[in-house]
This record gives sequence, structure tokens and C-alpha cells, in this order.
Amino acid sequence: MILEILSYLTSPAPKWAKKLGYLTESIGIEARYERCKKAWESHLENSKQAILDAAETCKLKRTALIVGSGPGYDLPLEELAIEFNTIILLDAVHPRCMKSRVKKLHKKIGHEKVILFSGDITELCDRLIQHPNQIPVVGLPSLYHGFPDIDLVVSLNIASQLSISPTTWLQTHGVDNDEAITKFGHDLVTAHLQWMLKFEKAVKLLICDRQWTTKEILQGRVLERIDPLDGVKMPRPDKLWNWQICPVEEMPKADQAANLSRENVVGAHIL
Repeated sequence: MILEILSYLTSPAPKWAKKLGYLTESIGIEARYERCKKAWESHLENSKQAILDAAETCKLKRTALIVGSGPGYDLPLEELAIEFNTIILLDAVHPRCMKSRVKKLHKKIGHEKVILFSGDITELCDRLIQHPNQIPVVGLPSLYHGFPDIDLVVSLNIASQLSISPTTWLQTHGVDNDEAITKFGHDLVTAHLQWMLKFEKAVKLLICDRQWTTKEILQGRVLERIDPLDGVKMPRPDKLWNWQICPVEEMPKADQAANLSRENVVGAHIL
């Protein structure tokens, strides 16, 4: 915990990313990964392979845009760097481990081809901070739509996360209309899908959670199923796999005593 606090205090991030909790979330993911490497391994490998398979289908390999790059545990960055002229990593926060990895890659290949861009994919964060008790109208984001040479777009395990920080922020600031909050989350996911589809000439890969489940591991019983996409109808996945995101030892003590774990059903979709 002390290391996480120090990391928060010394990590650069946009003001909106700190206020809305994206920096805290990024640091938390790094800490959880260190505890859950073995449980996460197959999910991370499946994600990497889905990206490489999508890249293989690109007729041109000028620029790859990766949205939700985070610490990059699920990203085959070095392999993509061999294939593409430029790689843009878009996320709210780029942790030190990713910056270090990019620096090492550039040193190895002798030139810079990876761009780290800290951006708000929803284009709503500034409005949320300015009006913390008002649900903003969700529009179609426009980030990178004007770039003509993007041949691969990957949304990497973020679609189910898009609404979490904004809705938590709104609820913390007094918004208690559950129906409106749910619609807001639904609209965020829908806008993200529409944003991807606007890259008409690019290969578009969406990797995201399809379902969150709580399981009793001794008998394998599913006790709870949650739709993390707020009811948005998703395309048929090209691949599906399970991600044991919370092994028993990561669950709250009462859940540990009941042998409960949490698994996400993850899908890879070519749009």
C-alpha cells in the first residue's frame, strides 16, 4: 500500500485522470498483476494472440492505434513494432512500466515509432469535472478520425470499464437517479463502438468483457452473472475465453471463506 501511495504522488497524469480516479486505477492494476500473474496468464496470452491475428489481416501496416494500452501486459508491443511504421498508445494514464518498455524498444530499434498519448476517449471528462452533479450528453468521440493512415484499431479490454469512473464520480457528487446513470453507461459503450466503426478502412478489433461471474470454485457453480456493458448489444465474438480476474485469495475475506472467485468472460470481435 505504501508503494502504491508513493507511486500516486510521483506519477504524472492529466488533472482529469487524477480527479476521476484513472491514475489510482492504473496503479491498482499494476499491484494486482503482481499478485495474480499466474491466474491472468491465459487471458493475457489470448489477448495478445487476438491482436496479432488481427494485425495479420491488415493489407497495409502504416499505423496501429491501441486504445486502453495501460501497463501493456496484454499487448504484443514488440511484435507490432516489427510490422507497423507507427504505433499510437492511447490511454488516460501511461504507467512507468510502459514508458520504460517503449524507451527500451526505441533504443533497440534505433528510432522512435511508438507514440504515448494521454487522452480522454469519451471526450467527457472535463465536463464531468466542471459539472460534477450533471450527467453529460454522450456524443460521438472524434479522436484520431482525421488520421488517414490508421490501418489497425484495437480497443483493449476497456469497453466494460468506460462507465465505471464517470458513474462513480457522478454518484459521489449526489447523482442518485439509477435509471439515468444506467443509460449514461449504456450510451458511453455505444459511442465507443460507433467511434471504432468510423475507422472505415482499418481492421477494427474489440477485446472486452462480455460477462462478469462469481463462482463457487469447489463445485464450479455460477452464483451471479452481471452484464458489464450496460445492456449494449454486442456483435458475435470471433473468440471467447475466461479470465480469472479475482482468484479466491483476492476476494474479500467472507468470500474467501465461501471459496468464491470472480471470472470474466472475454470476447474478441472483428468489427
